[in-house]
Amino acid sequence: MNRLLLLTLVTMLGCGGSEQPPPPPDAVSRVTVKGENRIASESSTVLTADVEGTGTYVSDVDWYLLSGEGFLSNAVGASVTYTAPFAQEELTVTIQAVSLMDPSKTATFTLTVSQALPAALMEGTYWGPRSTHDEITTATGPLEPRDYLQETSVTLSRVSDSQVQLWSYGYLGLGFPQGVTLEVLEDGTLTFPLMTSPLRGRDKYCWEQYFLNELDGAPPGFGRWDRQGNLSLNWVLILEQSCRSTSPGGGGYGMATHQLTEAFLGTRR
Repeated sequence: MNRLLLLTLVTMLGCGGSEQPPPPPDAVSRVTVKGENRIASESSTVLTADVEGTGTYVSDVDWYLLSGEGFLSNAVGASVTYTAPFAQEELTVTIQAVSLMDPSKTATFTLTVSQALPAALMEGTYWGPRSTHDEITTATGPLEPRDYLQETSVTLSRVSDSQVQLWSYGYLGLGFPQGVTLEVLEDGTLTFPLMTSPLRGRDKYCWEQYFLNELDGAPPGFGRWDRQGNLSLNWVLILEQSCRSTSPGGGGYGMATHQLTEAFLGTRR
């Protein structure tokens, strides 16, 4: 082969190799979803769709709640806010993202909603028997103790994730009509606070004041709640009374201290 022919072939091959490949098609190749795997009851979280593809493609997706309970903030977009319901029990939720450009490209995301804390779960009104043991000490000495038993109710209302407000009838309600704030642990244990009521007149002759005092280094009361809706409470309330004599000759003031040991056992209705 002569030199001229060889140069001609090389030139022809070089011209053919300069052609550019065609651009990739506009297509979605994959969809994935990112977010938190566990959230609290009644909380929110943002889920984000990651759409991959070639050429020019749309990054938005359709959002669907496939299973479980809760709410999605929007139906279309690159992200969505999921809001969990009040979870009486632990919930499993599955959310799907479907590509707007190619509905055959989808992704699912599963998250867990934790069960609500006891302070939220125990809200409600409980009915049951309340017993009262009344030990009375007067200026002249102790009197015979008195015992009472009656069917009554107490109401619990959530203040925070670790506190509930207790409203009760009887002596506790008389002493603290605004309610008593109890501390709540995650195992359903309740603790009474130390409290002192204002000194107030019962009538035009008597004044009284109520105390939830520390008992040998322990709180004045405890309680227990379970997830079946049972509530037990035990507390000791001190009532101090001062009454002016109503006899014609006067006689000054009479003093009495009541140590009221009370117990309540009820179920939610």
